[in-house]
Amino acid sequence: MRGSVLRYILFFIVIFSFSPFFGDDVFSLYFDSHGNPRAGEWVLTVNDTQEPGLSLARSLGLGAVKIRTEGSIQYIASKEGQGYIPVLSFHKLGVNNEFELTKERFEDLLIYLQVNGFHVISDKQYFSEDYTHAVNGKKLIVMGSDDGSTGVFYYKTENDVKTGNFIMDHGQYIISHNSMVYFLNKHLPREEGRGNFTFYITFDAIPFRQTGGGGNPGPPYTSMFALLSKLNYLEKNYYIGNHTANHLYTEELQESEFIEEVKGFYDIMESYGIKVSDISTLAFPFGIGDITAERENTVKEFRYKGIELAGAFDYDGFFSYPISSGKVNPYDVSRIGVDNKSYGKIMTLLENTYIFRSRRIVLFDSVDYPFDLSLMDIDKNDSNYILIRN
Repeated sequence: MRGSVLRYILFFIVIFSFSPFFGDDVFSLYFDSHGNPRAGEWVLTVNDTQEPGLSLARSLGLGAVKIRTEGSIQYIASKEGQGYIPVLSFHKLGVNNEFELTKERFEDLLIYLQVNGFHVISDKQYFSEDYTHAVNGKKLIVMGSDDGSTGVFYYKTENDVKTGNFIMDHGQYIISHNSMVYFLNKHLPREEGRGNFTFYITFDAIPFRQTGGGGNPGPPYTSMFALLSKLNYLEKNYYIGNHTANHLYTEELQESEFIEEVKGFYDIMESYGIKVSDISTLAFPFGIGDITAERENTVKEFRYKGIELAGAFDYDGFFSYPISSGKVNPYDVSRIGVDNKSYGKIMTLLENTYIFRSRRIVLFDSVDYPFDLSLMDIDKNDSNYILIRN
């Protein structure tokens, strides 16, 4: 494949080195039946004052876009489009109807998403409308869990799951097969080293419900080695979200009390050495109902050592919309709970609801050729283009 890429690139470079235009030319790039890239038709000419990615997006009618640049490649995704973006919320693994989901159903759902063209974006990507990692045509969805409750993140233990010492293998604790994290590791694709799943943690009980053989210090559960190990793991492999310090009824709190709850979460996380600047999303405990203008302003104006909240999730029970739709308040975004009682309904909704799809184009800059396209994060389903500099 590499040889064929070089041949058509050299052809273009020779031809356009004599071009009368004072600019660069963009050509479409398609893939043949063998998966090899081929040059397509001319798309547009850009001059030195234009930004090629934006010019290409405008020419294709993508509207407002997000552009992610990696070396010689620009990933350009439209923020605009039709349909819903589901935000799914989980609590526990178990057999009870409410707030629990069997491990079999949790795994089946993850497999369903992969097989049926879904791309899981992080909550941060949702608020920033960064869909550049999603291949063109993928259906977007957001997922996370609340509370750090039973079965969310267990290590295997020598005795009782809550009080037994953790089992180690090759210097690392073994993750229990009865754990959400186990199934996420097995089925959720990694993106820049992480899985797009956010664990919204609170400290009204032992987060993740294991002491690891250590003592129970009681609220606010600081200085627990078992918890430190899990927080470090999640910080590296997934995302952590703010679910307040004590999981109190949000609507019953005064603004000053609510601020202390949000701040208290950050204080505890910092005590564990977690990089709290990476935590910029909030999930209201028990939901918020109809958010008041005062509470919305509190969330919007909240600061913790320079950290701002990008947005907040409610527990309204219906699929949400993309931010650019104008149909959603970023400080009151609806999530829908997934448990054994609602599982059938959720699967039906995912099957029959029109889901927002990614519209992504990829632009390659010829300056740093040759490079091997097979090593790049590209897909034949994207609209791929090459920029030939004159």
